[in-house]
Amino acid sequence: MSEPRELRARGRNTQRRLLDAGATVLASKGYHATRVDDVVKVAQTSHGTFYLYFSNKEDLFRALAAEVAQEMQALAEAHDRPAALCTAPSGKDVGRPA
Repeated sequence: MSEPRELRARGRNTQRRLLDAGATVLASKGYHATRVDDVVKVAQTSHGTFYLYFSNKEDLFRALAAEVAQEMQALAEAHDRPAALCTAPSGKDVGRPA
């Protein structure tokens, strides 16, 4: 993955747009058929902008995989918490997946 750097709000938004576009294109075309050109078209940005945030398609894919892994870890941790910690005072389940 590209060297991590501190991004401003605009940079975070651009990176998020590229990640979302990448997820969309990868889901519809598959990894091997997806091209950086497809991703930048969906993200409505340039190739140069893509390469500011990612080294290549594999780098984008790794960033998406890392996001999914973090989300899965958070869900697993929420599932492992005792039910009393997941229940709001109202009695509604607030942290445990169904």
